[in-house]
Amino acid sequence: MMYVAVLINDPDRSIFASLVRVFTKSIATHVELVFSDGLATIVTPSWMELTKRKDGYSSYRWVKIPLDMISTTDEFYIRKYAEEIYSKNPKYDYLGAVSGYFGSSRQNASKWYCGELVVELLRGYIPKLQEISWATPDALWRTLSEIVDKKQ
Repeated sequence: MMYVAVLINDPDRSIFASLVRVFTKSIATHVELVFSDGLATIVTPSWMELTKRKDGYSSYRWVKIPLDMISTTDEFYIRKYAEEIYSKNPKYDYLGAVSGYFGSSRQNASKWYCGELVVELLRGYIPKLQEISWATPDALWRTLSEIVDKKQ
């Protein structure tokens, strides 16, 4: 089963984590879409790759949101779309990551930040994600958690 991994902010770890917390007004600093085989959509300022995370998601700092509403067939197509995006050697979208703070909504198909990419990959399968105006890790976490909670 696919899931979204949400990294909870540890502001003592880095200045970057502190800045993300200020600009996103959130305790969640990062999200990744993780496929059934462990392959993940990793998008950070220093590392953008569709790969397995070596340290995994077992740390207390990761919250996992199961995406049991995504079928195996849908997962196949989502992964193909992710592979297509990564094949274009995208860059990190610094401006997009902070522009929502200033009320802007922008998208550049050759630049991505973590939440923006996860929302792009899932929006056709989880319609509620289309309502997110600024795809912060926190907005994604809250939206997906609400959907999962309603199903239970």
